Amino acid sequence: MATLFHEGRKVLRTEIKNNNFANIADFLYFRIQISKYKDKSNNIFFLLPNIEYLVKETGLSKRTCERALQYLEKSDFISKARTRCYDGAVRLKIFITKKFKQIMDSISKLVNKKVSKNYTSNISKQDIISLDNHNS
Repeated sequence: MATLFHEGRKVLRTEIKNNNFANIADFLYFRIQISKYKDKSNNIFFLLPNIEYLVKETGLSKRTCERALQYLEKSDFISKARTRCYDGAVRLKIFITKKFKQIMDSISKLVNKKVSKNYTSNISKQDIISLDNHNS
């Protein structure tokens, strides 16, 4: 289920202070990023069918998932809104907040920095010389 690399997970866990809640936050963030749902203000959200869906996807207990959603909303990582769907079921719209977006953007910068560092460290001097000779 993990979607963040090691250093990113450390950053998120430092901010949230509970590993299970951080895992759920990570899960929700990436679900929202790939979501096709938008509200009237063009904000992207994840439509959570029910708490059992979160339990099944994360492997955590129902109570932990419920507490995580409460904590994340109270700590301003997510916002929630109830909605009645066409089938009559009441579901949760989950949005990410600016605070959460900023944290994930900083983690994204770590990823890009790590990727570019690994890319340049894998290039040998011979590759650079041959590239210079080819461009001359």
